[in-house]
Amino acid sequence: MQALPLGVPKLLVSSLASGDVRSLVGAMDISIMYSVVDLTSLNVVTERILSNAAAAIATMAHAYNDFELSPRARLHPYLTQEPPDRLSASSY
Repeated sequence: MQALPLGVPKLLVSSLASGDVRSLVGAMDISIMYSVVDLTSLNVVTERILSNAAAAIATMAHAYNDFELSPRARLHPYLTQEPPDRLSASSY
């Protein structure tokens, strides 16, 4: 996940997310979702957690794909560069 460019949505679902997660993500823009239980097998609880995580990352990817800079932000040279790879619905 750390290889993906800044701003590309990233979501990590982990039972370790309740504590200090710097060792997992470093200084990247990675969203972390606490899984409440270990994800060793599928059951009613883990199915709901993974379903919520899938909905969250799908919504983030959709928002990333539709994002447009405000007129004021377009004046900033760093923000006007096109990201290297935009997400597309066909890439799923």
